[in-house]
Amino acid sequence: MYTPHAMTWYEQQIGTTTTYTRHEILGVMWQAVKAANTARVGLTEADKAAVYVPFVDGKPIGVKIGDYLIQGIVPDELTSATISATMKKYPSMVKVVSVDVKGYGTPGMQHVQIGGR
Repeated sequence: MYTPHAMTWYEQQIGTTTTYTRHEILGVMWQAVKAANTARVGLTEADKAAVYVPFVDGKPIGVKIGDYLIQGIVPDELTSATISATMKKYPSMVKVVSVDVKGYGTPGMQHVQIGGR
């Protein structure tokens, strides 16, 4: 799998307050998507990015719906109060809306497909 990009992953933890843990992930395929879906009720926004992350040591990365991703490595920390400002600062920032584990095929092809908007 061709993985020329890096990303910053903000893992959401929900407790008495919502916090985000920052992770630097090297070796991903980040594809920006500019499209729209036509739903029965009209036009809706489609994913802004499709991100493919290879398994690490035979295991999928733990990204989940509600986490945030930014293309490239950025130093910023994320809080619930800074999400909007961070999205303005980094136009590639997306909220994870789908996670599909593709655990079949050769080890070099096993990956997690992430959709974000």
